[in-house]
Amino acid sequence: MRHAVTYTEGTRPEEDFGQLANVMEKQLADHEGLLYLGTTCLSYLNRPEEAQEYFVRCIRLNRDSLEAKVGKGKALVQQGRNEEALEAYQEALDPSSDSPEIWVNRSEALMGLERYEEALEDSEKTINLNQNYQEA
Repeated sequence: MRHAVTYTEGTRPEEDFGQLANVMEKQLADHEGLLYLGTTCLSYLNRPEEAQEYFVRCIRLNRDSLEAKVGKGKALVQQGRNEEALEAYQEALDPSSDSPEIWVNRSEALMGLERYEEALEDSEKTINLNQNYQEA
């Protein structure tokens, strides 16, 4: 993964990412590689549709991947597909889930659907889980 960091820190992120994706597609078509590609598309390149594809592939390889499910939800929110994002976060949640990241991201999807009371409840759950969680 050291080469992946070098690629994405370059001065030509689009070109660097293309090269990185080719290498990882051929050699690291595993959970970790796909998760990295999805996160890079989402966080650095503003390519949520492509990120979503990587996260979906990642989930196929590891159905328990919390990171991939949250990433998929984030990609859907960035595309304005809040209802689908909410479904993605639901897949990641269970009643005892203690991950503030899921709850705060689900809150964002609910806000996009103008379901403000539910969004507030999720934000409060986030704060109850981690009072220092800044995104809540």
